Amino acid sequence: MDKAFWQEIVDNHYKLPEKQAVMPLTEELLNYLGEVDRDLRDKYAYEILARWLVLYRYHEPDQMREMIQWLLEQLHVGLGEQETNTVFLRSNAAAVLALIMYRNDREHFLDEIEVSAILDKAKSYLIEERDTRAYVENMGWANAIANAASLLRYIAFNQNLSPSELQGILDTLTNKLMQPVNAPFAHDEEDRLAKIVLAILTRDALTSFDFVDWVKRFSEWKTEHHENGVYNAVYSHTYQNIKHFLRALYTHMDLTIRLPFSAQEFKPELLEVLRDFSL
Repeated sequence: MDKAFWQEIVDNHYKLPEKQAVMPLTEELLNYLGEVDRDLRDKYAYEILARWLVLYRYHEPDQMREMIQWLLEQLHVGLGEQETNTVFLRSNAAAVLALIMYRNDREHFLDEIEVSAILDKAKSYLIEERDTRAYVENMGWANAIANAASLLRYIAFNQNLSPSELQGILDTLTNKLMQPVNAPFAHDEEDRLAKIVLAILTRDALTSFDFVDWVKRFSEWKTEHHENGVYNAVYSHTYQNIKHFLRALYTHMDLTIRLPFSAQEFKPELLEVLRDFSL
């Protein structure tokens, strides 16, 4: 289909055209997720799929399962590369998977085994994604870290996840934040990562002791990686990412009206760790 066809859908409030089946059009839109043309990728592919999946709910569970399998495969395309165009496909595959997991949180069409399999691949993707660019000049948003974070956030809401699986998400997040980086976050990635923790907190499946043990790992990292008065850009960028993440988490906890008691018990300990990263 040409752009005029997709623009007509946008102009018609994103509704599926009459006498058109959803899956053939979905397959074409999915193939646009890696396009360098931002109109095809963002304006049409993602924006149309977002409304079809979440607002109009055109897709049936089996159709979404088919989409999930294809999208998970795309998370590996060019994985480990930096500053190449393959990031658009990986990132947008994660973004559409997040939409499906958001819908599953409301309809529960995926079973425990299916959710756990998606979780394992989402964790691996966040750890192994090395392209941390948010906005790419002349091409638009890459945003791989933010989209991977959104995917893990919506998986974390799933009631089928065990406490050990939720702990595994926290551990993955810690390991990601401690990875050496060549540039600090610049477009609110720390907020998206903090919302993963907020989702886990609202589950009330882990104890305050679990969260305290987890957050203390950041203080341990600082002790082990102290600069000793010699400037190191990679250390500085990683330090800034951790500090901004901790601040974002504390702020989001402050802004959340209802948190379980375990979260309230954990908050003072979070503040103590945050002081370690503050002047």
